[in-house]
Order: sequence, then structure tokens, then C-alpha cells
Amino acid sequence: FDVAARATWKGRWIRESTLGGDTVETATSYNNLACCLFALDRPQEALAHLELAEEILRVLAGEDHPRTQTTLRNLEKARCAQKHLHAQVPNIFSLYVPALKVRRGTRKKKKGSKGGSSRASSASTKSSKKK
Repeated sequence: FDVAARATWKGRWIRESTLGGDTVETATSYNNLACCLFALDRPQEALAHLELAEEILRVLAGEDHPRTQTTLRNLEKARCAQKHLHAQVPNIFSLYVPALKVRRGTRKKKKGSKGGSSRASSASTKSSKKK
């Protein structure tokens, strides 16, 4: 279902960008994506997409349209499903971890280098030779 969810997500995006967000075809894409998300155990996202699809289809296609009826059945199924919401116990105690100092490698100076760039030192020797 992971591949199917990715494909329907892309299809939804294409329909939204080409047809707009308020068409029967786009609402059908919302319904299809919600079914994939529900199969991937993501009921909250599925519920949001199904509610959006249901509102669009009710307005544009009417209550008795087969696509609206399918979306309403899927919406009921998603509302009745367990949401897998669990309250997590807050952590009262925390463990102190001191910041570690990261030592970067120290660079050794090359022999014969007294600092400064080689261009500056060569330019100063050239100017002193001219005098």
C-alpha cells in the first residue's frame, strides 16, 4: 500500500494543479488517497481527506451520486475505526548529559613557512630587489 499511497498522492497533486481543488475528479482522488492512508494505519489523515472529499461531492454531485455514497461509506468506516491514540507519560526526571568537546585535528606548520601568504612575501621581495 505504500507504493499505492505515493502514486495516489502524486495523482491528487496532478489533479489539484490541473483541474483545481473543487472538482468531482479531485474529490475522487481525495477518497482514493484516504483509502490508502487508512490501509497504512494512518486513520487521522484518512479521515481528513475523506471529510474533504465528502463535502466536495455533496455540493457538486449530490447525495445520491454513487461516488458520494462510496465516500460516505468510507467515512463511516474511518470514523468507527480505532484511532490508535495513546497518552504518553511525561518524563519527570531527566538525565544530565554534559556537553562533549570535539577536538579537531591540529595542523602542523610546514617547514620554512613563517606565516603570511606566499604572494605577499614574493611581492615584497620583488619590490626590495627593484630598489
